[in-house]
Amino acid sequence: MDIPELKAFISVSDLGSFSKAAHALHISQPAISRRIQSLEQSLQQKLFDRDGQKIHLTPAGTLLKPKARDILAMVASTAETIKSIGDDIQGPLKLAISHHIAEHYLAPILSVFKETYPKVELIFKFVESEQGCAHITNGTMDIGFVTLPSEEMDKLVAQPMIKESLILVAHKSHELAAIDSPHELMTRLPSTLTLLPPLSSFTGQQISTALNEMMITPKETIECNAFASLKALVVSGMGWGILPENLLSPELVSLFPGTQIQREIGIVHHTVRELSPAAKAFIALSQKIHRASDGYGFA
Repeated sequence: MDIPELKAFISVSDLGSFSKAAHALHISQPAISRRIQSLEQSLQQKLFDRDGQKIHLTPAGTLLKPKARDILAMVASTAETIKSIGDDIQGPLKLAISHHIAEHYLAPILSVFKETYPKVELIFKFVESEQGCAHITNGTMDIGFVTLPSEEMDKLVAQPMIKESLILVAHKSHELAAIDSPHELMTRLPSTLTLLPPLSSFTGQQISTALNEMMITPKETIECNAFASLKALVVSGMGWGILPENLLSPELVSLFPGTQIQREIGIVHHTVRELSPAAKAFIALSQKIHRASDGYGFA
């Protein structure tokens, strides 16, 4: 099993055709076939089933595909690392990040990073944290600056950076804002429209756990995957919601002052793939700024 064989296997699997794979790799179709045959012989497993013109992965092929991607990514990253020894850090760095995290926490890192490493090309993909982690897992992005889940993630290493507080809020003119009794407020909350991040998200799961511990079970909810939009709904007076404390504005009030739901934001990367020098530099700089801020934001 060698690198050209794995590249041929991935190409045939992705394109679903030996001829298309040959064209993509700029080699002949017989050469592609020989590489696949050699790979199958070395593994003593059939990797493709052929159904007329269609090609399907066998169970062995399905098992091999993600591992082959990891091996190829590791080889490519190692080559980049070796080439960069003694040279300035350069090349692309693909970063998955949410709009909220980018808006509130990225700027201090970015300004220093671009000044220190001007030859690095930063490529951003703005996605929710769960999607960002999926991109890191499948190798389409290098690192993620994301909300961290409560549990460990398969194939990913998490480096916590920031502790962000979430609070229960309502518009100051909302009927809930006028209630002084915590007991009455707890009684009224479940029957009032609740505005939340998607409960399937990392943040949503942590909020759901916290609400269960507070014995609050909302009867009617609206889920919104952007905190800015969620805030706009709360400001409109539609109901109460849960927002990062740094989004609190004069027209909003905290329903339970002193009560906070903590979530962690940090950097994730793959456990197996070798990080590029640019990725290592970004992580090291982020950690340095994180330590200087005591972990409660970079502002």
